[in-house]
Parts: sequence; C-alpha cells; structure tokens
Amino acid sequence: MNAQQKGIIINGIINTLNEQLKKKNQELVKKTNSYILQEPLHGADMFFKLAFLEDEEIKEIAKACGL
Repeated sequence: MNAQQKGIIINGIINTLNEQLKKKNQELVKKTNSYILQEPLHGADMFFKLAFLEDEEIKEIAKACGL
C-alpha cells in the first residue's frame, strides 16, 4: 500500500475511534454533568503510532473498525 492509501486508512481509523469517544463523552455529560471526566480525542499521537505499523496490521485494525 502506498503512503496516500495508508494515510486515508489511518484517517478513517482515527475518525471511527473518535466517533466512539464523542458518543461516550456525550453520555457521560448527560448522566453526570461531568466535563472533567471526558476522554480526549485521538490525534497526532495515534496517527504516528499507526503510521509505523506494518500494512497488514493497519488492514486488520481497519477491518475491526468496519472500514
């Protein structure tokens, strides 16, 4: 897989993970009105962790995310 394809897949993985975090954070705020307990969204740190994985590992993660 070339760098552009890998970047697109990584972006999809991060977006999927962040959507789950956003839902979890919204539920947390609704139930407890606790903004301080929210989890931060994934960003550059997650991108770099994924970027250095082998192509097959990226494909497995993407598949698990439903991509």
